[in-house]
Amino acid sequence: MSTTYNVIGFGEFRDHTLPWVLFNAPNYFYLGAQRQVWSRHEHLRRQAERIDYLSRHITIPGNEDGLYQVHYLVPKSRRVLRNVQVLHRSEEPRPDLVYGPLTVDLISNVIDLSYAAYLDLYDYYYGPRRILEVISDHYNGPLLIDWPEDWPIEWSEGYFPDDGIWAEEWCQQFFSDDRNFHESARIISYVHHKRR
Repeated sequence: MSTTYNVIGFGEFRDHTLPWVLFNAPNYFYLGAQRQVWSRHEHLRRQAERIDYLSRHITIPGNEDGLYQVHYLVPKSRRVLRNVQVLHRSEEPRPDLVYGPLTVDLISNVIDLSYAAYLDLYDYYYGPRRILEVISDHYNGPLLIDWPEDWPIEWSEGYFPDDGIWAEEWCQQFFSDDRNFHESARIISYVHHKRR
């Protein structure tokens, strides 16, 4: 299915489409959805509702038999997303060398781009980035690199195009392909709570 997305005519991401916003600034998109920013314009409201739903039901490519699951991991001290791993049902999550001991907060058969925002709407970087890395790995998206704050800017600026890491065309094509989304997401295990 080919979908035409309207260009946003206001705000920080003027001249971009909602699929682009969702990939380049996911929590901004979900914060906008929560505050009904996209509801001001009928065409954006409909598109926001559609991609909001789809972004919570992204399939794991080649997982028709359901052998792979997505594990969302959080620190024991605070419920913020710090790692996402796609594993075979027989595998356990691998230790995280960056954040230390993590516990599984959710196991699902889909990639849910909104899960970082669900846990902490103001986590603009680490949580969303972990999910985007999984999507990029499974859908041949852009290379995502965590640059240290003191990294020389001239070395890294080539990796951060002015129009975002995720290209507009790639984002729109992703949300226009129904094969990228699961018809009805099935949560395999809630560890701590019920979700929406």
